[in-house]
Amino acid sequence: MSKLSENSGPSKMYSMDRKGSLALPPKENSNSYIASPTTGIKIPLKEIVIASENVWDSVYKSRYNSRNKNLLTPATVMNILPSIREAGRNTIAALAIKDENGKFEILSGMKRSYAVSISPGTSLVVHYAEKMDESDKQVLSKTADMHEKPSFLDVALSIKDYKNEVGEAFSLRKAGAIFDVSKSSIGDLVKFGNLPEELFRLFPGAGYVTWRFLKQIVDSGKDNDEIIDAIKNLDPISSDIDKVLSENAHKLLASECKSLEKEILKTLIKKEPKKVSKGFAKNSPFNEANLINGIKVKVETKGAISMTFDKVFFESDTGKKLLKLISLDS
Repeated sequence: MSKLSENSGPSKMYSMDRKGSLALPPKENSNSYIASPTTGIKIPLKEIVIASENVWDSVYKSRYNSRNKNLLTPATVMNILPSIREAGRNTIAALAIKDENGKFEILSGMKRSYAVSISPGTSLVVHYAEKMDESDKQVLSKTADMHEKPSFLDVALSIKDYKNEVGEAFSLRKAGAIFDVSKSSIGDLVKFGNLPEELFRLFPGAGYVTWRFLKQIVDSGKDNDEIIDAIKNLDPISSDIDKVLSENAHKLLASECKSLEKEILKTLIKKEPKKVSKGFAKNSPFNEANLINGIKVKVETKGAISMTFDKVFFESDTGKKLLKLISLDS
């Protein structure tokens, strides 16, 4: 199989529906273009076929694509892997822009690209434009990946990548608009993205990490070094291909991830025992005192002292004096 196989006139695989999302066109529609979501102008498309072993040398993620490449695993593509392997290719083409270096910026299809890359003998079919406005790229990256939306962790890490790319020009408002995130969520997502990747790699995929778990990690106030130290002896959950293609794989992985989250929190956020002042009790003079018969003294751990007087004491001269003193004060 050649590295790249290119056609200049693919059948049209995308069209904008009334809601602005991408949909498959009728089979008889052979026009090779996609309508701009911002202007409606036709954007010509070409098709290229890339061998599985050459996928990552040929494609890369668009800055607007919310899917995180580093956390793509067999578990994240378990629902499309069988069909791609059976067909020998992705049945719905990835959507991309061809850059000046001849590589393809993937707007939609990172999961398909990964699934092909781990399936020897298959091919990645990409429909691409030679050029496209940034505004169109931004919209199409949101609407094109219809099969399954990226997880919140995918989005958090994409925001981190975007922040690193734009530097001082980064703003929460603009990032929220680009990645379609609400004002109430953007702050947490930025914090999640700053957590160490070693933590995420314990899980079989980004979609298996829960919001509540990461919020507890962030709220613990632990820095990344402390987190890495706390999890260094934990084994990651396996997501090898045989496991993810087995029956009830998703249910099994979800259960394992739930247990892992509990173990991490238990290891990282150890409950501190209540501090009790034992200094007074230990050093109290009453511990060494030789008291008069008829008096019992108990020194509590927090420093309180209780004294018990019996009849013998009050029959003594000291006891009579105390009774008289109490009577005068009352």
